[in-house]
Amino acid sequence: QKIMKQKPILVLLLLLLSTIVFGQLDQGKFFIQGSSSIGFSHEKATYTSGGTSTESYKLAHFGFSPKAGYFVMDNLPIGLSINISTYKTTGISSSYENQSNKFTIGPFARYYFLPQDKLKPMVEIAAGIGNSKDKSSGSGYNSESKSGIFEFSIGAGASCFVTDHIAFDMLIDYHINKYKLKSQSSSSGIKSTTATDSSEKYTGIGINLGVVVILP
Repeated sequence: QKIMKQKPILVLLLLLLSTIVFGQLDQGKFFIQGSSSIGFSHEKATYTSGGTSTESYKLAHFGFSPKAGYFVMDNLPIGLSINISTYKTTGISSSYENQSNKFTIGPFARYYFLPQDKLKPMVEIAAGIGNSKDKSSGSGYNSESKSGIFEFSIGAGASCFVTDHIAFDMLIDYHINKYKLKSQSSSSGIKSTTATDSSEKYTGIGINLGVVVILP
């Protein structure tokens, strides 16, 4: 009989505990997320012009992407995302060197599924606009260019909550980056005006790791 009397109390305690542990994603809370990426690689490019030559490159990359948002409804934070990236490419058998710095800012929205679980699947969509600056140098030349950027990404992943307010994040996204050249100058300081019409488009798949903090 004592066990029977204790069952309703135990059920009530479990319900209260689940509300405390899994109530992180309620409307009205703040969402903060930071992710970074570091990469190193070797690449080879082959040029054919009166013969064939192969050039090898070392590529180093660092990126930092903080986000801040607000839960406009349960499980749905909306806010702003900033993307700061630096790329450095160095020729292994030549004096070629290129450094690119990118900055973009724009909105994002994320939706969480299965809010009663510690491991919460989610989908995210984001866009941004900004600028990039490239400097290249080599044997007898230097150049500098500035471009405007539009980027868009859509992805899916999961957040694993290790406490009531902190989670580790993994997001796999498909992204599109469009660059439009604004200005370009050579080592002599002469700016090209005809090059401002050129544009480039890059697409790819990326893996982003980060930390999420939920604040009341």
